[in-house]
Amino acid sequence: LRRESAAVKKELDSLARDLSEKRKAAASKLVKTVEKELREVGIKSARFSMPFAEKTVSEDGIDSAAFMFSANPDEDLKPLVKVASGGELSRVMLVLREAAAKAGDSVIIFDEADSGVGGAVAETVGRKISALSRRTQVICITHLPQVAKFADSHLAVTKSVEGGRTKVVIHALGRDERVKELARMIGGINITQ
Repeated sequence: LRRESAAVKKELDSLARDLSEKRKAAASKLVKTVEKELREVGIKSARFSMPFAEKTVSEDGIDSAAFMFSANPDEDLKPLVKVASGGELSRVMLVLREAAAKAGDSVIIFDEADSGVGGAVAETVGRKISALSRRTQVICITHLPQVAKFADSHLAVTKSVEGGRTKVVIHALGRDERVKELARMIGGINITQ
């Protein structure tokens, strides 16, 4: 049993090291892609890294990675979850999901991936989501017309309270309804010609 255990441990260590090398190679490519894509969505000085920490071998391998981020040239890289604003985090998630889609994800859901952005940056985010939708199914929840205009189809979601209960209604919009909804998003309550 000791010999068998030693042989299995040796094989486990070898497989774990191989997995670690592959992860580090993939991380190197991912870091370059994320930094490039973040510049395209308006974070011009973005820096991103994925340092690895070795740990005791487990079903997840022998290492773990962290996402480190800096949006400003004068700031050090710090844990993404601690330093990214809502808008920055939305854009980092967008580019990470875009990379995941290239790897074969089948459905990606963005819940306000455009949070904290507007104008030209929102347009760029919309274009990126649209390009991503050509490779995989995308469902995108947005309040920005610059993003919504790129959709192949639109669903309007409304909430109401009836008898003390919240009711959610989802309605597929036809062409004329899409135009009116985009106009409402742009102009507000009173929609003009």
